Formats: sequence, structure tokens, C-alpha cells
Amino acid sequence: MMKKLEEMNTQELAELDEAGIDKLVQFEAASEGLKFAARPLELQVKRPSIERKMEGYKVGDIIFERQEDALAVAKMPRFKEGYDYRSGYSLRWLEASEDTEVKTVVYYEKADVMANVSELRQMEEDKKAAEDAMKAYQSYQEGLAAIRSDIWSKVFSAKRKAYEVEQAKAKFEEFKVLADGNEETAERFFIKAMSGNEEILEAVLGKHWNVKQANSNPKDALALSAKED
Repeated sequence: MMKKLEEMNTQELAELDEAGIDKLVQFEAASEGLKFAARPLELQVKRPSIERKMEGYKVGDIIFERQEDALAVAKMPRFKEGYDYRSGYSLRWLEASEDTEVKTVVYYEKADVMANVSELRQMEEDKKAAEDAMKAYQSYQEGLAAIRSDIWSKVFSAKRKAYEVEQAKAKFEEFKVLADGNEETAERFFIKAMSGNEEILEAVLGKHWNVKQANSNPKDALALSAKED
């Protein structure tokens, strides 16, 4: 059975290729119970069979039937409500409105809307269903992306460590050559060169390094001896 991400060691993670990562993403998603949602079919927006016919002229929040009335009002000094959110929305004042723009707006006629209520309601329901399906799909994709990001982070770290170990092993072999094949001298060179990097020392020297560490501390030596027994 495939291992979960948290169960994999550094070597297993470092050996993962793109296909292995893809499989692990799906395995983690299944293990976590990520809710699946397929990509919805593209929504073909049905246009209403009615047209916008009623034209008006808007100044601020007021819509006029005649353009000349809108233009006249736009030139008049007017107030608008002002407030500061820091003092609360209920404490308001009046201040001069600088909105002098007249906008042409077009609306549906009430009779047309009321005559097509069923069609228009169905259009809204279809639109909402499509939007909900897309939201579910996006949520699923975001979940997969988060899992993939976590996996890639750990895989990259594992591959970096594996590379560092390989480089350290090559350096140890160089020290053997310098020491004319004397293992103990080569290890002494290597331990000094990798001072403070316990992970690399253990990876390259293995059990031998653990023994050296234990022998440097009597308590550790006893603990290691008991463990080996």
C-alpha cells in the first residue's frame, strides 16, 4: 500500500518523480477526504427574450424621464450625506455634491418582465447552479494545489538533502585519497570539515559515527551499548 506523506522518509521523497508526486497528491486528497468536484460544463448564457426599452437620465441617485430636467438639476447646488466610519455610520452630515454628470440609463419595461417571469426565473436558477458548480470545482482545485504545494516543499527539501549527502560522500572519498587510504585519518578530516552538521555526518559515516559520538560521552556510550544488546 502506498505511504502517506508523513510516513515517507527522506530517501523515498527524494526519489519521487513528477508522476509519483501526482499520484501522492491524489492519495493525500483521498486520505484527507477532499470533496471532489468535476469541472462544470461551460455555461451557455441564455439571453432574455425581452429588450431594454425604457430610457432615462440619471443624476446621482435620481433618474429623470427628460434629459433637459436632468441637465437642469445637475447644475443646481445639491447636498449629499457624509459620514466618517470611525465615528459610526449613524452620525451623518450634509456636504456639497460635486456630481454634475448626467448618465443615460436603459431599463426593461415592467410589462415585458411580468409577462416572462417563468423564463427569467429559470434563467436565474440555471445561472446560480452553474456558479455554485464552478465554486465547488475551484474549491477542489484549491485543495489539490495546497496539498501539492506541501508535497513539493518536502520533496524539494529531501532532494536538496540527498544532493548534499552525495556531495559529502564524494568529499569523503577525496579525503581517503589524501590520507593514502587511511580510513581513520580520512574520517578525522571529514568530521572537521562537516563540524556541526550531524545529519550529514550520520548519513555518510552511519553507525560508525554514532559509536564515535557515544564514546565521547560515557552516558551515551552506555545507552548505545544497551540499545545494541
